[in-house]
Amino acid sequence: MLFLYLEDDIEMGSINMVKGDKSDAWLIRRYEAYQFKGPSVSDKFSPRPFIYLLFHFKDRPLITQEPPIKLEPFFVAPIVPEAFTLTFEGELDSFAIACNATVFSRLFGVDLSPVSK
Repeated sequence: MLFLYLEDDIEMGSINMVKGDKSDAWLIRRYEAYQFKGPSVSDKFSPRPFIYLLFHFKDRPLITQEPPIKLEPFFVAPIVPEAFTLTFEGELDSFAIACNATVFSRLFGVDLSPVSK
């Protein structure tokens, strides 16, 4: 998932990560909450071996590439094997649940085969 590093300005943004409970660790690795308010900031997405359930409650991040992609308010994010840049503008209030990909795939019958875009 993404790690947004902000200089010690808590008013600009914060990231909170909480590991899943032992009873649900077979599926959920951790919970992540992201808040950001201020001018634009960009950061590189670092791939992880999890899939994510993502919920954006306010402004949505932008994937900076050609063409740029504005992320949806909520979606399942598959494993992405390469890094890319995300840009945050306005007010971000997002919640992510990191799940074990193979367990999620089997449990919900989701095909995680790569597809273009």
